[in-house]
Amino acid sequence: MELLVAASQPGGEDKIHSRTRLVAFPESVALAHQDYQLLQLSEEALAKDLPYHVLPIGAWHVKLQQRLADEFDEGAAKDAA
Repeated sequence: MELLVAASQPGGEDKIHSRTRLVAFPESVALAHQDYQLLQLSEEALAKDLPYHVLPIGAWHVKLQQRLADEFDEGAAKDAA
C-alpha cells in the first residue's frame, strides 16, 4: 500500500500512469510502468520459480483519482452554497 501512496504523491519518482501494473510476488511488490519492465519482472520470477500476479492498477487509479476529485468538488460546492 505504501508503494501506491508514494506513487500518488506529487514529485514522486514512481508515478502511476494508466498503463501501470502492480506485480505481486510472495515477499514483495513492484510497479511496472512499461511493457519491458513487466517482461523483465516476469522473467525474473520464472527464473526463480516464484509465483506472481499482475494487477492493472493504472486505469483503476486514474478512475479513483477522478472520482475523489469530483467528490471534493461537490463537497466544496455544497460548502459554498
